[in-house]
Amino acid sequence: MKAIILSRVSTTEQQDGHSIDAQKSRLRDYCQRKDLRVIKEFEIIESSTRGNRKEFYEMLEFAKKQKEVIAIIADSVDRLQRSFKESVVLDDLVRREKIELHFYREGMVIGKNAKSHDITRWDFAVMGAKTYVMSISDNVKRSIEYKVRNGECIRRAPTGYLNIRSADGKSDVVLDPERAFLVKKIFLEYAKGTTSMMQLAKKCREWNLTSSIKNGKPLSNNVILNR
Repeated sequence: MKAIILSRVSTTEQQDGHSIDAQKSRLRDYCQRKDLRVIKEFEIIESSTRGNRKEFYEMLEFAKKQKEVIAIIADSVDRLQRSFKESVVLDDLVRREKIELHFYREGMVIGKNAKSHDITRWDFAVMGAKTYVMSISDNVKRSIEYKVRNGECIRRAPTGYLNIRSADGKSDVVLDPERAFLVKKIFLEYAKGTTSMMQLAKKCREWNLTSSIKNGKPLSNNVILNR
C-alpha cells in the first residue's frame, strides 16, 4: 500500500520527542516494517489553537487524488487532528476507501473494516487532544489577563518602539533609538497635507525605515495609513 507521512509540531513545541525529524525517523521505520511505500511526506508547523489548517487539507486533497487507498501515517492522534470536526472529514474518507489512518504511538489502524473498539479508542484520543488544546487556550487567556492587570504590553510594539523585558521580568515598550526619529519625520511630512501616501512610502525607502528590524521590509502605503 502507498503511504503519506505526516509530521507535525506546534509553533511552541519543538522539543525532543515531538520534533519533526524525530517523528519522520519513527514513521519511516514503521512504514518499512509494514511494507508501506511512502509517496509523499508532509511537514506541518502550526499553532495548536489557531488557523484553518491549510496544509492539513492540502494533504487530504493529495490523498483523494490517488487512484487507490492511501495510508496516512501519523505519530499519534494529536499529531494528525485536534477536533471532532476533523474526525467527520477523516471518517468520510475512510468509509469511501480513500484513506487508512495509522497511529504509531497508539498502535492503531483505522480503515474501512476497523473494529468498534478501535473507533472508540480513536474518539477518546481525539477528545484528549481537544481537551489539551482547550487548556492551552485557557492558559494563554489567563496569562494575557494577568499581564493587562499588571500594566504589561501584550502586543508587538509598533514601528518606532521596541518590546523589552524590565528588570522585574515585566514586558514593556520603549522608544527605538534607531528609528523613532524617522517615524516622527514621517508624521511631520504627513501633517503638511501635501504629501501623498505613495510619496511617504518612497521616503520610507529612502530613509530605510522598515516595518520590522528582523525582516527589513520598507513600510507600505497600507502600513503607513494604519500607523
